[in-house]
This record gives sequence, structure tokens and C-alpha cells, in this order.
Amino acid sequence: MARAGVAAALAAIADAGGGLVEAYPEQVADRDRQRGAYLHTGPQTLFEESGFVRDRRIAKWRWVMRLRVSGDLLEPRLAPCRACYQGCAKHQV
Repeated sequence: MARAGVAAALAAIADAGGGLVEAYPEQVADRDRQRGAYLHTGPQTLFEESGFVRDRRIAKWRWVMRLRVSGDLLEPRLAPCRACYQGCAKHQV
């Protein structure tokens, strides 16, 4: 569900002309399991899978992650795949 939401948001941003997108996910690797309340912004791995890269640390387990989204409608972009719920090279828009 979360992957589909991120993919849909990125598609909407591209349709609106693109731009720099920031996310503030929680790092889950190399730490003890946390209650779900700590993950309301999503796990870092979710955004890495969508192409975001770390920009800077803002808390012990939280990062600013960034992705530049193209707004060029002539440039192919990956659509969410119903099988994997993320960008899939088999399904170009």
C-alpha cells in the first residue's frame, strides 16, 4: 500500500511539472524493532526503492531524502506495476 502511494504521488508530481521532492523517513536498518508510531513517515528503504537518496540526517534515526522528478511528459517514466507496486521497466508510460 505504501509503495503504491509513493508511486502515485511521484506520478502526480511529474504530471504537475516535476521538481525536487523531499521525504523524512525513519531508518529501520541496524536498530531494534520500533512501534508503528515511529514509522508514520515510512521506512527509509521504501524511499530508496523509489530512487530517493539521503541528503542529511535530522535526528538519530531520521533522514531528509531527496529525489528530482522530471516533468517532461516526453521522457518515459515508470508506472506503478500491479505486481510489484513500484516502478517497473516492463510498464513504461
